[in-house]
Amino acid sequence: MMMRFLAVFFFAALLSLGARAEERITDFAVEVVVQADGTLQVTEEIEVLSEGREIKRGIYRDIPLRTITAAGLNHVAGFELLDVWRDGVPEPYFTQDLAAGIRIYMGEESVFLKPGRHRYRIRYLTDRQLIHGSDLDELYWNVTGNDWAFPIDQASIRVTLPGGITIRQHAAYTGYMGEQGQDFALVFQGDNEMALKTTRRLESWEGFSIALGWPAGRISRPDASQEFAWVVQDNRGPIIGIVLSGFLVLYYWLVWRRVGRDPEKGTIIARFEPPEGLSPVGAGTIWYRGNGDRFPSGRAFSVALTSLATKGVITLEALGGGRYEARKLLEPHGLPDGERAVAENMFPSGRKITFGKKYDARISLAQDALGSSFGKEFEKLYFRNNWKQWLVGAIMTAIVSLATLMLDVTDSNNRAMVAFMVPFGAVFSIPSLFILVRLVQGIPPMIRRGSVGSWFAMIFMLLIAFAFLGPVGAIFYFVSDTVSPLAMIVALLPVPVTVAFYHWMKAPTLAGRDMLDQLEGYRLYLTVAEEDRLNMAGEGQEITEALFEKHLPYAMAMDAEDAWTERFSESLARSGHDPAAAGSYQPRWYKGDNRPWRSSLGGGLSSSLTGAASKAGSRPSSSSGSSSGGGSSGGGGGGGGGGGW
Repeated sequence: MMMRFLAVFFFAALLSLGARAEERITDFAVEVVVQADGTLQVTEEIEVLSEGREIKRGIYRDIPLRTITAAGLNHVAGFELLDVWRDGVPEPYFTQDLAAGIRIYMGEESVFLKPGRHRYRIRYLTDRQLIHGSDLDELYWNVTGNDWAFPIDQASIRVTLPGGITIRQHAAYTGYMGEQGQDFALVFQGDNEMALKTTRRLESWEGFSIALGWPAGRISRPDASQEFAWVVQDNRGPIIGIVLSGFLVLYYWLVWRRVGRDPEKGTIIARFEPPEGLSPVGAGTIWYRGNGDRFPSGRAFSVALTSLATKGVITLEALGGGRYEARKLLEPHGLPDGERAVAENMFPSGRKITFGKKYDARISLAQDALGSSFGKEFEKLYFRNNWKQWLVGAIMTAIVSLATLMLDVTDSNNRAMVAFMVPFGAVFSIPSLFILVRLVQGIPPMIRRGSVGSWFAMIFMLLIAFAFLGPVGAIFYFVSDTVSPLAMIVALLPVPVTVAFYHWMKAPTLAGRDMLDQLEGYRLYLTVAEEDRLNMAGEGQEITEALFEKHLPYAMAMDAEDAWTERFSESLARSGHDPAAAGSYQPRWYKGDNRPWRSSLGGGLSSSLTGAASKAGSRPSSSSGSSSGGGSSGGGGGGGGGGGW
């Protein structure tokens, strides 16, 4: 008997603890009075059961005021808090601005509630909540909100319209956000008033929404000028951002017209010789830069090696597996500065070097010396960067983006977050954008070369770019919760404009334009098919071995080696020599791997030497709802949620 009594006692105690553990809203009663000017007077009576767990000092109520229209614009409702009561007497309170509304804290920091039931009453005015249609005006109202962590035993609403207005239709919805549950009952309905209540308990995050409509035009509507003024007021961030973006584009355009436009292109005439005094690497540097890119260091190095080899200064031998051996035959006298620097750094003391499998300090020094030989003075002679003018625009871009977002945020906390996150995101996004732009520019040459190593390098750089963009995506996600979609778009628009003008602002000088015209005419000679050659002096000249080798480094420098090799092979085939000569020619300065010339050298020499040089030179590094039934729970004005504190 005693054991049975103890079991019943402990079971009852457990039930008591379980009941005590659940804090909830026992009643959520709302009254909405629609006034003739469209303002709503809302009274919310919220009865809670407090156990001193989450509801310690009181409750807080979140009321959304900002919504996003179908056009992505902000729509901000007006709000005026009239009073807050608890258990029939005025209750102290304070408010906090939220990203999309206001939070009302009821209670005091130093005063704790006694456990039990407490009834809060909140009264406030709000406007710009009605939906104005051609036939009907509607009130679509989220009675409870869907963001309560507490269950709600019962919710009810009473709506009163001005006298003389008849409610034509109504609908209501219960459940989680977006659901269309029908767990409600009509309590009563008069001509201009209606009351509804839920018929089951609402669990945490469930809500109760109603929609009702009446003949259009019976309640005051804002005119077009007032609507326009509200749009400007609610969306001052995007609007100011658009205006400032216009000034940014105007600035860039004016500066581009003054210093960034390319000089007029001249008449292109086929040239049978490279521009006087210009080395193959110099030709490649100008050609790539004139086409909006930079001469890849590995490719520039392979061009310099080939030029040294065709001049008899060194010999090259393919050892297989991407490895090469270079031997010095002559001292580098009378050579262009870049080629002399390569030879001197590759062979500081010995006469032989093997490269291509791992890092070699001599190759790295040679590449650095080659790049230094075409430094700032060379750049200034042929091109203008105009980076100072571009930098002014980049600073303007940062100001435009930050101002757009900051002016769209309504509360100080989120404004501080945006002020920190946007510059932080820019630090990550700018490198990513430049990497992506360079990759896009590099795709056509990679396709032409067909090098597997080039494709792997491109994939690797893409991964790096997306690694930088990862934090940007996270920042975009967090900021998007505090600003409108339009503000986000307007803030991002100046970024691609600035990246584009980074490239457009660069322009060749008059000397650079003339040199590019000469190089284009020279490249025409290197690439045009034999049957299409222009009717001019020298067109019948056969391409001998010496002539081929003289122009090969220039062809490699301007991505024309395949066409130049093809022309040479055709010329050999038409000569009176053995027809097999077209496939078996082997230059004296290069030893291959017993494959025919066109396979072992030709276009392959450029890509394979480039890959070897790159490996050797790179240092390893550690709704809207409707009273006709088109709405859902969570829709409409009002809403929000709350909790205890």
